[in-house]
Amino acid sequence: MVVVRVGVRPPRAAAAATTAGMLLLTAPVALVFWHPVDPGHWTALIAIGALAQAGQYCFLRAYRAADASVLAPVSYSSIVFATAAGWAFFAEVPTSANLLGAAVILGALLFVWWRDR
Repeated sequence: MVVVRVGVRPPRAAAAATTAGMLLLTAPVALVFWHPVDPGHWTALIAIGALAQAGQYCFLRAYRAADASVLAPVSYSSIVFATAAGWAFFAEVPTSANLLGAAVILGALLFVWWRDR
């Protein structure tokens, strides 16, 4: 309620809080272990940061528009995508537990889709 009274919309306030929290958690470590970044990598790093912020904002907007019970399986689908990316880009072979978990997550997504149809 304080956020609304001040005039800041809740998704923006949550995104700002997430950014500030991550800055406070990572800045001390960066000060100790920082290595100069190659200038050619700055574009990719800025793009990653912008896309992460945009994704967080979209995720917060989704929670305003739908019930958490509908969005929870979608949230867990990031595990499936991370497993697929590890296999595709780093030749990491998924374990049987990874595959079973992916099947459960995909099953939950299909169930939510079927239930809301």
